[in-house]
Amino acid sequence: MPVPDRVYVAVGYHLCSTTMIVGTDGVIIDPGENDTSAAEAMTDLRKFSDLPVRAVIYTATPTTASPSRASASPRTTSPAAGST
Repeated sequence: MPVPDRVYVAVGYHLCSTTMIVGTDGVIIDPGENDTSAAEAMTDLRKFSDLPVRAVIYTATPTTASPSRASASPRTTSPAAGST
């Protein structure tokens, strides 16, 4: 399923991906598991938008994932698949 424009994903900062959706007057963000990794991901996501955060959505992380999986992933930020 295609993802609309202005959706960005940060991978490798914690066990789950951090997603940022850019609207016309602000962003919606799912910050991830803790303040430290959320701040690091947000710093990198700010390459795509400096609009203010208008909403925060906290989602659950997978409890069966091991910490080694997160550390094995390279940190990247990019437009989500299907974005232009």
